[in-house]
Amino acid sequence: MLELVFWLVFGLILFIYIGYALLIGLSSKLFPKPPTHWANTQDLPSVCIIIPAFNEATCLNQKVFNTLALDYPSEKLKIIVITDGSSDGSETLTWADERVIRLHQPQREGKSAAINRAMPFSDAEITAITDANTLLNSDALLALTSPFQSNSIGGVAGEKRVQTDFGNSTSNEGLYWKYESRLKRWDAQVYSIVGAAGELFAFRTHLFQPLEIDAILDDFMLSVRIVEQGYRVGYAPNAQATESASPSLSAEWKRKIRIAAGVFQSLPRLDLPLKPSKYPLAWAIFVGHRWMRWMLAPPLLLILLPLHLNLGLSMGGLWLLFAFIHLSAYILASLGFALNSFQLKIPFFYTPMYFVMMNAAMVAGAFRFFSGKQSVLWEKVRS
Repeated sequence: MLELVFWLVFGLILFIYIGYALLIGLSSKLFPKPPTHWANTQDLPSVCIIIPAFNEATCLNQKVFNTLALDYPSEKLKIIVITDGSSDGSETLTWADERVIRLHQPQREGKSAAINRAMPFSDAEITAITDANTLLNSDALLALTSPFQSNSIGGVAGEKRVQTDFGNSTSNEGLYWKYESRLKRWDAQVYSIVGAAGELFAFRTHLFQPLEIDAILDDFMLSVRIVEQGYRVGYAPNAQATESASPSLSAEWKRKIRIAAGVFQSLPRLDLPLKPSKYPLAWAIFVGHRWMRWMLAPPLLLILLPLHLNLGLSMGGLWLLFAFIHLSAYILASLGFALNSFQLKIPFFYTPMYFVMMNAAMVAGAFRFFSGKQSVLWEKVRS
């Protein structure tokens, strides 16, 4: 019986991290690739880019100039910079370009409220939201808008890229996002991604539904609600939003806990997770890519180690050998945490450490949300 339970738990974990990727990757071969460029640039839609920025004086100028320099017709581009609640001088910055609109109020209400406040000023066909601490490649908008040539596409996510310093304890954040990006490409090719990263996300302006002002995961909520309106959300890997990795392990830990708390807040507010018959393909992608990793993986991992050790001690042989290897992965993760506290940078330990941290953050985020301690206000984690 213990062996049966072990193989069941192990098989589920294997599917979550490897099996789904193989399944969606092979399935994507059966579907045509979406357009990656415009056949006729005369058909380019008008775009309004919203940049929510709280106390981003150190990078906001660079962000605005980077956006103004994008390879896109100037007459079709508009930028809204919203600095609500900022007090570091970013609220006084100005740009001598009529395409840039400034919005500011002293009250800080959070990113979702800032997006809601900015949206009435967007009169473009496509609205894009991008973070202040990310830089876009020059043809990002051309790539980001190209999937909208299909009327079935309601939103498009760009590709988040994390600059990695392999001596940094958060360097595996970049490796994780490469894995995530590949899954999103395949999801979008089969049908739709279900959950966009807020670093760069565009949508048909008329599809916007005001966000709850306490929404923690505005990007996830926006993209899923577009799918719920009967549209697909595409993926544009050539529209790249690049940011630095978290400056420290503690900063990345706080960020992941906040995301996890946002997951538990978002799911009851959405229609798609509860109605597989209404959104069959989107629901299958959501469960395979998101729900199983969020809700099943952490408890399964907690069960698997003691189960494996029990079988190893009772049966010996190969069971004991592989149980020891299993335990060693957690020992390496623990050493990674310990080395990080002493500022010793040995990348070999960071992969198991990052994997453990991701799953532990889901558990911590659940406690944070259900205890009512997670604020909607976001905390800067980049230096």
